[in-house]
Amino acid sequence: MTSLFSYEGHQFNLDGRYNVNGNQRYRCLYFDSVRRCPVKLWRLTNGRMLQIGQHNHIVHQIQPDQPPERRPAPRVRNTNRRQPARRQSLPPTPSTFEELEEILLVLRAADDIYQGHVKDNSSMAYIFSTDRSLKLLSESSEWHINICFQCAPLMPQCSFLLTILVRRENLGVPVFFALCNENTSKLFGLIWAWILEKVPDTRNNLKYTISDVDRSLLSSIKLWLPFAERNGSWINAARALADKWRSLQLPNRDKPLSIILNSSWAISFVPEEKLNEAIDILANMLDAHDNGTQNFTQFRQFLVREYLPVANYLSIWGKPWKAASFTETYYNKLLHHFGEEHPTIFHLIPKLSTLIGTEVNSSWTPRARRSNSDHYVFETATVLSSRLHGGQCSLLDYLKIIGFTRKEIRTTLDVAVDRQRYLYQNLAQFEHRLDLLGSRNFVNRAPEPEPAEVEDELVETEDQPAAVEDEPIEIEEDRPEEIEDQPAEPRSENDDDNIYYRGEIQLLDEPEQLPWINSSTQGMEFNDEEADDFVLACVACRINRPKAAFSPCGHSCLCLECNLSNADNIRSHTSRQVIHRQRPRYRPPIPQNFKDLGETLTVYRMVSNIYQHEVIAEDGSIAQIFGSNNMLQRLGESSTLLNLEEASR
Repeated sequence: MTSLFSYEGHQFNLDGRYNVNGNQRYRCLYFDSVRRCPVKLWRLTNGRMLQIGQHNHIVHQIQPDQPPERRPAPRVRNTNRRQPARRQSLPPTPSTFEELEEILLVLRAADDIYQGHVKDNSSMAYIFSTDRSLKLLSESSEWHINICFQCAPLMPQCSFLLTILVRRENLGVPVFFALCNENTSKLFGLIWAWILEKVPDTRNNLKYTISDVDRSLLSSIKLWLPFAERNGSWINAARALADKWRSLQLPNRDKPLSIILNSSWAISFVPEEKLNEAIDILANMLDAHDNGTQNFTQFRQFLVREYLPVANYLSIWGKPWKAASFTETYYNKLLHHFGEEHPTIFHLIPKLSTLIGTEVNSSWTPRARRSNSDHYVFETATVLSSRLHGGQCSLLDYLKIIGFTRKEIRTTLDVAVDRQRYLYQNLAQFEHRLDLLGSRNFVNRAPEPEPAEVEDELVETEDQPAAVEDEPIEIEEDRPEEIEDQPAEPRSENDDDNIYYRGEIQLLDEPEQLPWINSSTQGMEFNDEEADDFVLACVACRINRPKAAFSPCGHSCLCLECNLSNADNIRSHTSRQVIHRQRPRYRPPIPQNFKDLGETLTVYRMVSNIYQHEVIAEDGSIAQIFGSNNMLQRLGESSTLLNLEEASR
């Protein structure tokens, strides 16, 4: 890395490994320091600067007058200097994507996984898999398809890495990789045609395809795989909602109004019979904040007209894979396995060979080969849904708790929604089409249809029914301000106050708790005030204003009532730990001399099965005899044992 470059007060080093059509990549100067700053800066040919990541250090405005002292050259030769000699044995890096085939044919790591390529004009894809993986692909009823942009090398310039995973128990196993240079529906169609020709049993076994809501990908699946139902996971639904929210320039994620976006993420966790009610609640929230602008109204129309008709295909209810998102989990594993974004082609191919062999040939046990966070996400949704059906939680609180409060869901969604999925994040080019989701089209396809062009609309064939345009859904203008099933407010005069659900989460192993968090607060009065905004409310009850500091984090995030209940819970939990603490195992005292060892061994339980007795000779010598009864019996039956009397003669 050479050639320092300054941008917004920070200094960057030129990364000579990446130079795509004149676009230069820089790394932060503190990348090689202890801080390991992850910021990358792209200097585009049109003069724009594209910064990826945030700095983890301050800007140093005071520079020393004298240059820093150079580190003296080491006397012992550095072993890392052997790397250039090893690099000379590899073929030169191809300059174009078409020249990559010559490298794959001679590269030893690609002998077992490289299957060939598909090409149409400038679109091209290299396919990687094994015979056993293709067999698993044909026998599987679910395809979890993902587009990994950060895993594609930049030299030669690639667009993305297409991965297909199959579900085995609660894990996603990769069985197919394709390195593509363009994102077109025609290229995807060539890939599906190659799979159908290679493993024709796919037509009989494949039932579901779970992919991102991408226009090119979904249109090719609809044309070439009409026998499979097109679905999207709950993370794909959150991505589509977040992209629409950003395109309308609505408040950012750090603003209070972004809670509407977070609540819309939880629609996939809503039971099917309550989908219409959930959309109505979000529509009322959007109407309340529409201050003369059409942005909130357009997002409301997007929910009602485009999202609601396909909400069943984005929901986790009734689906075999439940709340698991194998593509997002495996994407994180790929980045961890490669060690960096956009690895070189000589680093990518050996890693893919290792991944395919390790994942497919390993035992099918749900051990921690990858993070099992999806299990806890589904468990949380199950517990909350039981509260919702039991009337202990309103649907509005259910949406807010899942989309805003639950840590295991937010940590998964925040990373998945914000990550870059396409080159330079050009969302105008990759339009999301929710209307392409739908059920299977049971048709007999004798000749295979030709894939559609990229820019043109899909051409209807004779073997495929024509697409039916959905009629626009009428939007009701007058909506009730309150929901009839809304529970009573706390401290009200109604008789059903005792069934009010205050917002706290009860896990499966926690005792039942009625409206108060702990019984120690009953009959006590607190100087608490109700919060004006849900975001600024107490993190435990979500009703009162926070006035007390929570000891683990040190922030003022609890009200007075919840603070007292939390302290009482800590005291009671500490006392239970002392009561149920395991008693230490009894051990006799260590004997001071060898004569007292017999008494100790007699009462020591650990040697009760092997200790026999003590033998004292005439001269006062002592021997302790050890051995089990079974071994002594075998010793007596042995024919090789010498007679002691004959041996003494």
